[in-house]
Parts: sequence; C-alpha cells; structure tokens
Amino acid sequence: MEAAGVGYVAPDRCVIPRLHVTIRPMSAKAILRQSLIVELSATTTKIGEQIMPEEIAALHRRILQLKNYVVVLALLWAGTIGVWFMKTSPYLARAAQPESLTVKRLAVVDEKGTERVVISAPLPEPMINGKREKRDSPVSGMLIYDPKGNERGGYVTSDGGDLAALLTLDSENDQVFTAYANAGSGATVWVANEKHQNVVMSTHNTAVLEITDGKKVVYKQPPDAAALKQ
Repeated sequence: MEAAGVGYVAPDRCVIPRLHVTIRPMSAKAILRQSLIVELSATTTKIGEQIMPEEIAALHRRILQLKNYVVVLALLWAGTIGVWFMKTSPYLARAAQPESLTVKRLAVVDEKGTERVVISAPLPEPMINGKREKRDSPVSGMLIYDPKGNERGGYVTSDGGDLAALLTLDSENDQVFTAYANAGSGATVWVANEKHQNVVMSTHNTAVLEITDGKKVVYKQPPDAAALKQ
C-alpha cells in the first residue's frame, strides 16, 4: 500500500498487548485509612480556597446579629434582676431588721472600743475613776459612760425590795442628781454636790422640801415632816 509517495509497509498482523488486572481484597482498616485520606484531601482543598467578598459580608452580618442578640439578652437579664430586686427588697429589709431582739446584755462602744452605753439585766457594778465600786443594790436598765469609761448616769429599776425606778446623773466622783419614783406612790428629786450639800423635794406620803449641809438640816418645810431618806 502506498500513500502520497511515502512507502508504507503494513504489518502482517497487529499485536495487542495483554493487560493483567489483579483485584486484591482490602481490609476494613485499609478502607478506613483510604476514606480518611480522601476526607483530609477535601478539607485541605477547602481551607486553601480563597474566601469571596460575599462570604466576608455575610460573616460580618452574622457577627452583628450575634452582638445584637447579646445586647438584648443583657437588657432582659438586667430588667429581670431589677424587677426581682424591687419586689423582694421590702422582704429583705424586714429580714435584715427584725421586729424583736432578745438579749441579756447590749453594749455600744466608741471608735476606741470604750463602752459608752450598756443595757443589761442586771447592770454591772459602777466604774468610778477607772475603778469598780460596789453598788448599793442591784439594778437593771441602761447606763451611760464618758470617754474614760466612767459611769455618768442611768435609767434603771431597782432589783431590791423597793422596786423603784430611778433616773440618775453622776459627776466623775459621785452621784449628783436622782429622780426616784417609788413603787407605791410619790417621787423624790434629790440634787447634791461634792460638799454633800443637798436639796431634796419629795411627794412620798406628803410634800416636803428640805435643804441639808452634810447631815445638818438647814431648811425644811413643813418643819414637822418626817425625815427624808438620803
């Protein structure tokens, strides 16, 4: 056979190469490994792709929406807490301020820790010039103290036999004013100084006015009234 002046010799026969295909069974472990390789390849391809401007804009809008959700939730939470506080504050105030308090002794101290007011039953022995002295009879009620810790007066009731109520004021050295309400009837007001000069007015049994200097009666009206208890 000739073509366009070029000599061509056809082969006597066409030899077709044989293709040997061998199919080997794969284990489950190999199949799983191959699947992981394919998935990782796909993921790597996605990571390597460039993010389009439309995707960036969509992501930005999503972030703004999330911010708005957070602000709304914060406002709702704050409003809920505010309403709860307004409704529960009266109950909390009442719980913090009990209507009654039962104690045997209550002391109020100043910034130095010195007791300035004591309410007790019974009250402690009097403090005079930094020393504990003996009280004439036990009393209960309230005492006041100066910055040195000395007793300077009180509003008390007697725990003794007469059951009197007394209002007293003291100097640093002695008791100088007493308003004495008897348990039965009448009252006595007694004013004194450190020289033991006293003015006593009483309505116990009968009205009496008496002035004394020590144990000496300087003035008494009516003159025949019974002697007043000092």
